[in-house]
Amino acid sequence: LETEERAFDEARENSIRVFEDFIRRYPNHQKYTPDAMFRLGELYFERSALEFQRAYDNAQAAREAGDLTAEDNLPSSPDFSRTVLLYKSLARRFPNYERSDGVYYLIGYTLNEMGRPEEAVAAWLALVCANKYRYNPDWRPPPAEASLAAQELRAQAEPLVASLFDRLYLSLI
Repeated sequence: LETEERAFDEARENSIRVFEDFIRRYPNHQKYTPDAMFRLGELYFERSALEFQRAYDNAQAAREAGDLTAEDNLPSSPDFSRTVLLYKSLARRFPNYERSDGVYYLIGYTLNEMGRPEEAVAAWLALVCANKYRYNPDWRPPPAEASLAAQELRAQAEPLVASLFDRLYLSLI
């Protein structure tokens, strides 16, 4: 299995290089560039999720071997920043992409996993309420300390995100 995992990792890294090169060479091709960006984002997502899991597995093994501080500095979630940046660029540059629904869903999912629920909701609203909401990849929530209203919005967003995610999930099954 370790040999298979190494082979998959190498194939993923090779695919990432190929897609990155394609996007550099053909940054504005209306048909193929958005598809390449979408697939590249999935590969970035997969790599980040696996790196996160490996870090936890290694820390757990170290803890079981006696290192009681092995898990102290682990991140609370994978770093999906590369996926988010790429998908936001895709949404900005190719707003009529045929798989925009997948782009919005994955932007929302990755942002929510990274603890940014307000931004996640903005992407998910564009997915489920496209007749009322347009996604703005450049939108950022106000800083939490900007005002009491912003703090209240943050507190209200978490249940909304959970409810929205439940509805999205149920509609997919």
